[in-house]
This record gives sequence, C-alpha cells and structure tokens, in this order.
Amino acid sequence: MRDLEKACDLPASAIRFYLKMGLLPEPHRPTPNSALYGHDHIDALKALKRIKALAPELPLIQLKRVLELVDQGVEPEVALSLHRAVAQGGSISNHTLTLSELARAADVEPDLVERLIDASILVPLQSGADRLFNEVDLQVVRGLASVISIVPNGVAALSDVADLLRRASAREMEIRNTVSSGLSPDQAALISHQMQEWGNFWHAYLFARLRLQDIARHGLGETLKDSAKTEES
Repeated sequence: MRDLEKACDLPASAIRFYLKMGLLPEPHRPTPNSALYGHDHIDALKALKRIKALAPELPLIQLKRVLELVDQGVEPEVALSLHRAVAQGGSISNHTLTLSELARAADVEPDLVERLIDASILVPLQSGADRLFNEVDLQVVRGLASVISIVPNGVAALSDVADLLRRASAREMEIRNTVSSGLSPDQAALISHQMQEWGNFWHAYLFARLRLQDIARHGLGETLKDSAKTEES
C-alpha cells in the first residue's frame, strides 16, 4: 500500500475508498491480512486522478462508466468527452434516488415504476440489485404517469415505442462499429463522440419533422385517432 501511495500521490484512505466503491481491480491477497498491487492499480489510480481533475463534479456512478472506456484503452480526456456526449449532460448528477425514493418523489406507486422498468420504458441509471435513478428519471416518471393516465393501455403502447428506439440504437451501434473497425481505441472513441453529438441533434430533428408531417397529412385529430386504432389492434 505504501508503494502505491507514493506512486500515485494518494493517501491510503482514498485508495481504500476507491477499492470499496469498485473503481479499482481487487488486489492479489496471498494472506487475509496482506494485499499486492500491480501496474494496473497504478494506471487506474492515475486515470482516476486525471478524470477527477477534469470533472470534479462527476459522481461515482458516472466515474465508473468513464473508467470502463479507459480500461478499453481510451485516454481519460477522450473517455470523459464521449461520456458527456452520450449523457447529453442531463444524466450527470450528484444526487441519486433509489426506486422507493423515486416513486415517492414522483407521487406514484413503486409498482408503476417496476412496470415501466419491466417494459423498458424507464432505464435505471444503474441496473442490478441496487438500481439507482436521478432527477432526469424523476421528470420522466412524472411525465409518463400523466400520459399513462389518459392513454388506453399506456404502458403497452409506450413499450412498443421503446422497443423501436432500442432497435434503432442497436442499428446505430452496428454502423458505429463498422466505421470504427480497425481503429485505435482513441480514434474509435472520437468517432463515437462525433456520431453521438450528431445523433443527439438528428434524433430530435427527425422526430419533430416526422410529427409535423403526420399532423399536416392527417390533422391532429386524425393522427390521434390513428394512434388509438393502432393501440387497440
């Protein structure tokens, strides 16, 4: 531990905290009271310091995602930039909520939140046993609760839309993988960053234009009737 402290210029308390939070690989433990650290720990700690210096506000859950990119060979600065593009700035928050806290803040039953997750309409910030959410999820749940209250079979209808978006996302990733095939990790990350920033704008643009065309073609009333017929069939 002392050698690791010197190599990374970090106190033992910080290193132990990062270990506890799962931001570092587990050391080799030849005995219960000893631990051996290697170059991978030094590299990870140096990357952590660089990321924290660039984005001191970044919460641990987001830090983990940036480190996952670093583990793939992407430079910390590039990894952070790509993460921010994917998150669009909106999902980077220091305040997280458990499922019960989210339901209480949104004034809905926890069962509704579970149904939204099961239908892939709501995607937790962190999945697994310890699911976590943030203020963006809170806004989404509040909006969804209002929509579901007026749309027949609202959860099922929105689940169909979510499935289409999921397939579109997977297709875009296929295109990204084709474009970045054979590139270095940093080059691939930069390509992903450019495609993500463009995609964030294009998705909003295309959806708005298509909706305007639908309304112009059918009128708002007919568009809503067509939607209702689709849900019933």
